[in-house]
Amino acid sequence: MVLTKPCLYCGKEFEKPYPCSINTWNNRKKYCSKKCLYSTMIGKHPWNYQKNTIPHTKEWKEKQSKKMIIYWSTHKRWNTGLTKETDERVKRQSEKIRGDKGKHFFKSGREHWNWKDGSSILLYSKEWTNGLKEQIRNRDNYHCQICFIHQNDFRTKKGKKHKLCVHHIDYNKKNHYIDNLISLCPDCHAKTIFNEEYWIDFFKFYYNRNIEYDIVIPEEVTVKQISLG
Repeated sequence: MVLTKPCLYCGKEFEKPYPCSINTWNNRKKYCSKKCLYSTMIGKHPWNYQKNTIPHTKEWKEKQSKKMIIYWSTHKRWNTGLTKETDERVKRQSEKIRGDKGKHFFKSGREHWNWKDGSSILLYSKEWTNGLKEQIRNRDNYHCQICFIHQNDFRTKKGKKHKLCVHHIDYNKKNHYIDNLISLCPDCHAKTIFNEEYWIDFFKFYYNRNIEYDIVIPEEVTVKQISLG
């Protein structure tokens, strides 16, 4: 028997995935996809957002440091003295790292498993200025376009203020057209590092951005010539 229920966001009927316990299905599975789940999170913050925390004192930190020194001086690691010939767990870990799955584990650059096209190290063009970024923030009323927090209300984990980041929707560092730029808080901007295709569709779907891919602003075009239309 196939269990189904409606998605709380879009109303679409979806089936119970496998593997999934009955308890998880009844209490936690509420949305048909991650897209619906993320859509319900727009404008919301986690329960511990900007909670007042008591900073640790210097004496407390020294006390914890001494505890850790005593702990590691009296406790051995689980694999101390074990080899892949004598222990199955060490053998499996060794095969995982040295096998096909782990051949790029310790590599960098083009040989790293998460290498794309080197775009992260490319330089921005001369049109990418602080004035252009401020223009985008002003257009978006200084609100993050995912969680909608105001720039003045955002605080880092250390309680410091931080300006909104300006994100390229199509991930092209040379495409500085206004419709390709959007204001995000640092927390939401960090989420867009992964799943690029999802976030491109996300912004196109929710904000109707008309993105022209692989279009580079000519050098003779200045920021003043780029209209907000």
